[in-house]
Amino acid sequence: YAEKQRRLNLMAQEMLITKEQWRTLTVVGKEIHEYWMKWKPKMYKELHQRGTLWKVLKSEDERLFEMMCEVVAEQRVPENQAWEIIRAEIYDEMIR
Repeated sequence: YAEKQRRLNLMAQEMLITKEQWRTLTVVGKEIHEYWMKWKPKMYKELHQRGTLWKVLKSEDERLFEMMCEVVAEQRVPENQAWEIIRAEIYDEMIR
């Protein structure tokens, strides 16, 4: 628990979105945000400097959350497998 709290505190210090914006993200959006901060910091900061970070992040959150719901509901894929599909989108394709 202590390690998780330390990591969350560090992330909060580096976040370029507000706490209110963070709270509105789905679990998918939070994973996208954490990935961008950790593995794509240059892109993350550039989006912030251009004033488009929140717009792009929210758009990707909505797109991938809808995709996950579709995969689970319409294609009847178990949720854990749907997460793998979504994570592949997050980690392989972000920002086309």
